[in-house]
Amino acid sequence: MLNELDGFRLKFKEQWWCVSAFTNLNTETTLPDEIKKLSAYVETQIRTLKESNIYPRFVPDANDRQNIALLSQNLKIELEWEEYIKDFNFEAKNCTYDKLGYLLFRVRLKDNPKFNILDVRPNYLQQIILIIWNRLKEKFKFEFLFDDSTPPYIVSVCSGHSNDSIIEWTKEKTHKYKSELGQWIELYSGQFPDYRDELYERRIEFDLSNRTSEMHFINRNSSLIYMEPDNYRRYFIKDNDTPDSSGYIHDWVVKTIIKIRSIAFAMIVVSDEVDEDTGQLCSEEFSARKSKEIKDDLEITNKLKLTLQRTISPFFTDLTRSHRQHYHAILKRCVENNEIEKNWQLILAKIDSNTREMNSIFLDKQEEASDRQEKILNMVNIILGAGIVFDIIGYFLVDNASLQKIIPQVLGGGILLFIFVLFLRLKIPKKKKKKKEKKKEADKED
Repeated sequence: MLNELDGFRLKFKEQWWCVSAFTNLNTETTLPDEIKKLSAYVETQIRTLKESNIYPRFVPDANDRQNIALLSQNLKIELEWEEYIKDFNFEAKNCTYDKLGYLLFRVRLKDNPKFNILDVRPNYLQQIILIIWNRLKEKFKFEFLFDDSTPPYIVSVCSGHSNDSIIEWTKEKTHKYKSELGQWIELYSGQFPDYRDELYERRIEFDLSNRTSEMHFINRNSSLIYMEPDNYRRYFIKDNDTPDSSGYIHDWVVKTIIKIRSIAFAMIVVSDEVDEDTGQLCSEEFSARKSKEIKDDLEITNKLKLTLQRTISPFFTDLTRSHRQHYHAILKRCVENNEIEKNWQLILAKIDSNTREMNSIFLDKQEEASDRQEKILNMVNIILGAGIVFDIIGYFLVDNASLQKIIPQVLGGGILLFIFVLFLRLKIPKKKKKKKEKKKEADKED
């Protein structure tokens, strides 16, 4: 897909696929082995991807499908697992996930002098990502609880361009090349060739770099980091290829993006759990549960809230106290993109409401248990009193054999009937009474 401005294209350097996930695998034993399996699986899927695997519905042009398959076979991939929270202890579907972390896939080109780097297009990479992701999340769904509501977050890194001249990325230059930049900034968008200028204007609106040799665009589902080749060597990542790099961009931009993304995923999971609790609060099954179980639910919900609070508080602290202008801008953009503050307030309100309701149910059950104990004591007193009555009757009727047989049977039957009725009343749930009161109140309002 050639650009309208003389085929201007950015040169692909690498891409980071970021996937948030929960797991309960053991960090020392099973988790490393599972990461190796996952890495090998993705490598195999990329290496063996064929043109026939690409749906014409999504990529109607046969040449594009051929180019995507060729690109896939020229990619190499590395995987690392970063553990973010070790004691999250989230319970879902009878399984407790104790770790929240994220998978980072680093995708680069193989050393192949015959392959033209300018043939690496964002819409081609997008198709490869989606195919691999759909297979991966199905294959490893029992080992990891993925953030499968959205595809992996993508950070595209480009260095150099087709003109091979030094460009000072002023606002005028970013507007001039907005179509090419916009394709890299916003993935999963369809990549149609006839988008309006207004769409590309929105995509290039927030360049967070303070330097004219770089561009840092961070959007909701993908980002673009552009660096001149010398900048890339000096500042992107400290690894075997660039051992003298400061690693600033990888450590403070890429990882900040995915950490905030993981927090957003954890918030969605907790919010869904709280909503499920809200639905159960109105059920008879929940009210019939034992007081200890309700108390345990209260403790689990509050623990999730505290875990989230402990996780996000350092970022909120950095937002208010950090004096590093660029990092502050990156952090603020990520928090806004993922609506962290808004979702946090919503979760707090939901948990507080549920906590009040659960406390009310808990106290009602305690009161009901107290009433029940009092009634049981009354019953014991009646039974003891009945024993005394039988003794007195026996004393007065010692000389009358017929009355000795009839009167105790009548009185005894009456007392037993009274005790039986009292026992039934003890078994009547208090909730039914409350339902009738609520129904009466609703009828009055009508």
